[in-house]
Amino acid sequence: DLGRGLGPSARVPEKHCRLLLDQWTTHAEYFQIFWAVDSQSLVGGLSDAAIREVSSLWEGCLSILKGVLDRGVEEGEFAPCDTWEVAYIFWATSNALIQSDYSAPRKELRGRPLRAVFGNAIDLMLLGISRQDDGAF
Repeated sequence: DLGRGLGPSARVPEKHCRLLLDQWTTHAEYFQIFWAVDSQSLVGGLSDAAIREVSSLWEGCLSILKGVLDRGVEEGEFAPCDTWEVAYIFWATSNALIQSDYSAPRKELRGRPLRAVFGNAIDLMLLGISRQDDGAF
């Protein structure tokens, strides 16, 4: 556990990312529309309404995580940062790791179970924005 020294409020973003992991691994079929949006050049265009709906879902997830990060900055748990950008980094990294579970070569390259690598990635990102005892990164 790379993030052993993190305070309890620093664990809230981790819970959000793990919820994404749990949803994806339990209900992979829910995420096929996300793949379709990302792969329009391969599968053809989707309706503007479908793209707006998916974009709205993505933005909603990021907004929730941004709010959690804003609170962590306000409480001094996290160093001042662009919380929208950090939320996006958490979200994009989480998605990339989850998607690696659906490609045999990428899964083999990963070399460890998804949950272990996912946990380490979240810990590394949390450590990157956490204040240390001296108040600096």
